[in-house]
Amino acid sequence: MKAYLTRIEQVNEVVKAVTAITPDVIETAKKCDSERALGTLRGRLHGIPILVKDVFLTTDGTDTTGMPEFCLLAR
Repeated sequence: MKAYLTRIEQVNEVVKAVTAITPDVIETAKKCDSERALGTLRGRLHGIPILVKDVFLTTDGTDTTGMPEFCLLAR
């Protein structure tokens, strides 16, 4: 996870692809790693780092479309 965060830090000023990073991302990654090690899988992407396009509303973030009617997933 740290390698992904480092890379984002290196290139995001130019590409401006990442608008927000969940503050507890390292803690969440460690929890997912522990669960996988115990054989617990929440789904096919459990423990895989992903980025969510900012037009999707999530419970732990905000969208940047500025217009809720354009969001593809309601809270």
